Amino acid sequence: MDHNALKLLIVDDKPAEREGIRDIFNWGSIGIRIVGEAENGREGIEKARQLLPDMIITDIVMPQFDGFKMIEEIRSFLPDIKVIFISCFDNFNFVKSAIDLDAMGYVLKPVISGELLATVSKVTGIHIRELERRKEEEDLLRRLRESLPILREQFFKDILIGKFESSHEVWDKNQFLDARLMPGQFIVMITELGGAGGNLGESSETSKQLLYMKVAECIGEICTESSHGSSFCITAMEKARFALILNHSEDGAKDFTTEALADKLKSGIDHRFGLELTIGVSSSTMDVLQIGRCYQEACDALKFKSYLGANETLNYTDIYDDSRPNELNTFNAVAVQNELKYLLKTGERSDINKFVDELFRHDQVDMNRQYIQFVCISVISSIQIHLIELNESLSSIFDHEFVVFERISQMNTIPELQQWLISLIESVSVHLNSKHRKKNKKVIDTILAFMEEHYFEELSVSSIASKVYLSPCYTNYIFRKETGETLMEHLAGIRFEEAKKLLRGSLLKVYEISEKVGYKNNSYFSAVFKERCGMTPLEYRDRGA
Repeated sequence: MDHNALKLLIVDDKPAEREGIRDIFNWGSIGIRIVGEAENGREGIEKARQLLPDMIITDIVMPQFDGFKMIEEIRSFLPDIKVIFISCFDNFNFVKSAIDLDAMGYVLKPVISGELLATVSKVTGIHIRELERRKEEEDLLRRLRESLPILREQFFKDILIGKFESSHEVWDKNQFLDARLMPGQFIVMITELGGAGGNLGESSETSKQLLYMKVAECIGEICTESSHGSSFCITAMEKARFALILNHSEDGAKDFTTEALADKLKSGIDHRFGLELTIGVSSSTMDVLQIGRCYQEACDALKFKSYLGANETLNYTDIYDDSRPNELNTFNAVAVQNELKYLLKTGERSDINKFVDELFRHDQVDMNRQYIQFVCISVISSIQIHLIELNESLSSIFDHEFVVFERISQMNTIPELQQWLISLIESVSVHLNSKHRKKNKKVIDTILAFMEEHYFEELSVSSIASKVYLSPCYTNYIFRKETGETLMEHLAGIRFEEAKKLLRGSLLKVYEISEKVGYKNNSYFSAVFKERCGMTPLEYRDRGA
């Protein structure tokens, strides 16, 4: 039995008419299965309720409900039923009523097989397309259900990085994904495994990924046990870091503290995996759009891991105390980052000394341990950000990037720390400028070789720059910086030397030499030659210079 075949119900008060329709052709061969017959409109309604047909072929004039009233009633519980009316009356009002009922066809009796087949084929075609569309929708829904965990994960990441601009958008997506966030209080916790930077030693990447999955499950279990009515969302962010969005209802969670949860997480991870877990904790917010800010706060708190030690709970509100406006709040991180970019590019020692001195001004800042560690880590983090933008890292300059953070705790005096910061900035600057010069040298060498081989062609700054995939302005800038000449000045020099060789060693006429070295205008060539040599091309040849 073809389960995709259309189910057909035949309704006519005349047995011979029903039999004629039933036997007019092989219905199964065209994908239709006759499931029943009815001899009047009332029975047609009952059979439709019982058999749930896809299509009805019905007479119009019948006792106990005519075909139109019967279809109106059936449409109340089978709104998508396909209908073909048959009638011995070629009546305009009948046709109009059939159209009003969205009938698929109106066939006159006696029924001609070809005419009915054409109408039925239209129905089967529509049915096949509906089945395909339904199957596509079911496939999409299945794939959506399967991808919900991934979509939720991305949703949480988007909230953490502050991607959303409207709280309505967040709550709509939260409802669609069944992500379990609720209005109330939000706190972000960032957990990091292992030592500095989540270093897990020499484990293979596969082993690390499996471990991360197990740790994530363990963190989820501990949070579930400790929730006390609160909800949480956990998502992997980078390397060995996991972000937790803790969510309390507006009434608040009784018997719940982040400190208690952090202690359970650290002891649980240590017990199951023998690993240290450092946790950065943000301040709280009631605004779902501020979760991104909370995430950054938790990350900022975690920066102090190398200074304060691993396996600690680092609270942003403890480190960044707003009640001390003359200390941390005077530190302008954006200005420092911009200044560092300039210093790393120029490498001027006097400017670097001045910059570091400004960071430790005794007359404006109470030089306590908290401020010192904040400044040092912020400077190193700003350098890291700049290096990442250049596809570099501290590891390419020092043995290991976390050695840099560890050195902070080894400094005993402020002058010693200042000198160390100066040396650090200088080392990074030397490394970057060395790579930049090597890169420029390669570009210059390519340009020089190209001009030596093509000096006789019609060249421009743009055509030369296109060979090294740089802008004309920048190409001319670095060429002049490295050689002391512009591109066109150097090209003119090559052409001048080649012209002198031809004037001395050939019998070519001046205009021929002009063309051979890349000048289309003989007069211009002569003027350029005289400007460089102090004599015209002919005078140069006559003197045998």
